[in-house]
Amino acid sequence: MSLGIDNNEPIGTQYKLKCLDLDPKETQVLASLFFTGQPTVTQIAENSGLKRPHAYNVLRSLESKGLAHSLVKNKVIHYTAAKPEALLGYLQLRKNALSAAEGNIETLLPVLAQLLQPTLKRPHIRFLGAWMVCYQSTTTR
Repeated sequence: MSLGIDNNEPIGTQYKLKCLDLDPKETQVLASLFFTGQPTVTQIAENSGLKRPHAYNVLRSLESKGLAHSLVKNKVIHYTAAKPEALLGYLQLRKNALSAAEGNIETLLPVLAQLLQPTLKRPHIRFLGAWMVCYQSTTTR
């Protein structure tokens, strides 16, 4: 089964999952998990068009984000998608991280703007052998 062509997949599911800002391969694997229940890594790799070792890496990434879980049945590792509510939790974490980044940038803006202002006396540093020389320039940028 190739995702996007399978008749059991609701139209646009992968497209809607892309709004989570996941890697395209993570989106494919996550969609595969939702539509196949508890597949093995081999089944996931076949469904998503990945090589099996790479499917393990993608699954680990999804597990670290709380979007997938592994379980052992008859000594074989199976994976399952997290509850759909976990998608909202993941989005909330991303939203909080972006808000924190926005705050950091807002505090940095005045400093960056000041650096762009031309100054008459800007210090210059030169290295002459083992000596560092610092002097004031009287020219603007």
